[in-house]
Amino acid sequence: MDRKIPIPSSGGPAARRVFARLLAAASALAFLLAAVWILRLAWADFEFRRGTPASIERAARLAPGSTSYWMARSDWGSPEREADLERAVSLNPYSSEAWIELGLIAEARGDLARAERCLKQAAQVDKGFLPRWTLSNYYFRRRQPEEFWKWIRLSLLVAPSDATALYRLCWMFEPDEELILARAIPDEPDHLARYLLFLIAERRIQAATRVAHRLIARGAETHVGLLVNLAEQLLMEGSAGRALELWNAMSKACLLPYQALEPDRGRLLTNADFRREPRGAGFDWRILPVEGVTAEVLPEGRGLRLRFSGRQPEHGELLAQYVPVRPGACYVLHSRSQTDEVSEVSGLRWVISEVGSRRRLAAGPLGGEGNGAVAFCAPPGVGLIKLTLRYDRPVGSTPLRGSVTLASVEMSEAPTGSGAPRANH
Repeated sequence: MDRKIPIPSSGGPAARRVFARLLAAASALAFLLAAVWILRLAWADFEFRRGTPASIERAARLAPGSTSYWMARSDWGSPEREADLERAVSLNPYSSEAWIELGLIAEARGDLARAERCLKQAAQVDKGFLPRWTLSNYYFRRRQPEEFWKWIRLSLLVAPSDATALYRLCWMFEPDEELILARAIPDEPDHLARYLLFLIAERRIQAATRVAHRLIARGAETHVGLLVNLAEQLLMEGSAGRALELWNAMSKACLLPYQALEPDRGRLLTNADFRREPRGAGFDWRILPVEGVTAEVLPEGRGLRLRFSGRQPEHGELLAQYVPVRPGACYVLHSRSQTDEVSEVSGLRWVISEVGSRRRLAAGPLGGEGNGAVAFCAPPGVGLIKLTLRYDRPVGSTPLRGSVTLASVEMSEAPTGSGAPRANH
């Protein structure tokens, strides 16, 4: 029969009670220390939020492991500012703000090697905007082109929505539109569009036109309105040639649903049958607001309907379009329209004039079914005319009431040898 050998116990009930008490005491001590540390941190935060030099000094002493407190201490003009920043980056090497401050301090005292090293360290640990922007300014001050263009481009890649300061810095560094576009501006539609907005606001129209064509080449589907507005501005400033080039570039890129305008090939009018809602800018129709007159583009290409309440002014422009022409060439304008409860003498007529001088070249009544030709010649040196539909209440007539539907407008060059048509005034 086997005999059991007794195993001695490690302790009796008394030993277990002692161990439990020691464990409880240790836990209580740890809890107490944690509570003291939490209270210390809370006190430090309270001092930090008071926002005075003395309170921030106390916060840094209470919580010496906080990068933010040492950074704040340096901001308050601490006599040990650089040492405070060094301590901040030793606690948190990823504090780009501290690295930037160290770099600027080094630059101020002429230690350019250390300044560049600290600023590049900031950009290494933080890929955001501020470190890149700071380096761009540093190399701007140092007049180092290669590094400047590198960091300004990197800055623009992550810049906030308003990048005006960066663009201005580029023009201050080197006012060369081709160089800036090639070295600084990211070759991507949204970045090009933002830069284009800046150039338009700064009235750098030549540079804006170059950027607009680059934008079209890169894909400007979401920025057509911006491009049309630029074409409008070019027209208003008398740069009809540039406006036409831009308009045609948009048309050829299918950004506009129209054929390119080519006076040499007889392509003169935009949206001549009113199948599209007029844009009111560039070379498209402009529906001009007149009290008592409403305009509606009819569906399925059925034209533009003008409704007259009878309360409209006695004189006014209703519709207009800028039309490129061949200088010295002669043309005939035809229009088709239908009327509803409108007298034969309606007071509606076409007026053709020079754009710059506003000199009238011809005028004639709005045509009905198959009639209403207006002939004119473009003077030598004039490549743009304005076509306007006006209402002028005839003397002795009642105000116009009812509606007129303008179905289409055509303009063609008069046959060679037919002689210059006589303008109707």
